[in-house]
Amino acid sequence: MADKIAKLLAKLPPKQVKVLLVVMTKITKGNLDGLDVKSLKGQRNRYRVRLGNYQIIFAIRKHGKHVILSVTKRSEKAYKDFWT
Repeated sequence: MADKIAKLLAKLPPKQVKVLLVVMTKITKGNLDGLDVKSLKGQRNRYRVRLGNYQIIFAIRKHGKHVILSVTKRSEKAYKDFWT
């Protein structure tokens, strides 16, 4: 997953990368205040944060650790790409 995230970030403008990295850091630290967080239907302990045209999918593991699973451009098939 880290390779796909790195590839996506490499294609984006530096300003957008900076914003995404700040939000990803907040998620991994467990600070979800002010973020558009929604749980994913049918998935236990998996959530998404919507950020403009992008979404960050993350999971909350045992002991409260937050792990980034995917960063994708928002589209109808974004979740389909992630789960397959």
